Amino acid sequence: MAPKDYTGGCHCGLIRWTARIDLENNPTGKCNCTSCLKTRAWELLVAPSDFALHPSSDPANLTDYTFGSKRVHHLFCKTCGVRSFGRGDLPGWLGEFVAVSVVCLEGVSDAEMAGLEVVFRNGREDRYGEEPAVTGHL
Repeated sequence: MAPKDYTGGCHCGLIRWTARIDLENNPTGKCNCTSCLKTRAWELLVAPSDFALHPSSDPANLTDYTFGSKRVHHLFCKTCGVRSFGRGDLPGWLGEFVAVSVVCLEGVSDAEMAGLEVVFRNGREDRYGEEPAVTGHL
């Protein structure tokens, strides 16, 4: 499957974006860090050049939350509270990236989502390139 432009956004629609994604060859990820675990985050990483906020989206409607290493910015819509994407920089591993929420993608069927590859990340111990020992709860 070739990369395709997908739209997505928050629940209330004030934050909208487009991301160029190859769903077949780009694994999704679930992390065990305290934030991702508590929000049940399921994300897909894209290059910043493959992501764009829609002109109708006001960046002032986003709240930025960081913790720990402060290298990942969890961005929330101030109105509905949904975290539809975030930005980060993990030098030596991923570099700069945008993490889009898989469940915020539009036009992806439940069957397609069920077939997506999932990679588990050990963010709790700041070893994102490794799989945690236990993943069934993620």
